[in-house]
Amino acid sequence: MATPQVQSTAGSLISGFGLAGALLLGAVWTGMAVVDGNMVATAVRFLVAIVAGLFYLILFRVARRPVV
Repeated sequence: MATPQVQSTAGSLISGFGLAGALLLGAVWTGMAVVDGNMVATAVRFLVAIVAGLFYLILFRVARRPVV
């Protein structure tokens, strides 16, 4: 029985780097709001970072889905 092949290597790389970038930039962006002491900006930036991370995580899962 053959092992399932990854659907898209390029898609996996792009979405993986997008996920890493969203997490890194979201952490830095949220940290800047924390340092400024702005609670509303902290909450909004945290939610935006979570949504961006989930978006790239879903793309990564779709790209890694094996071809049936």
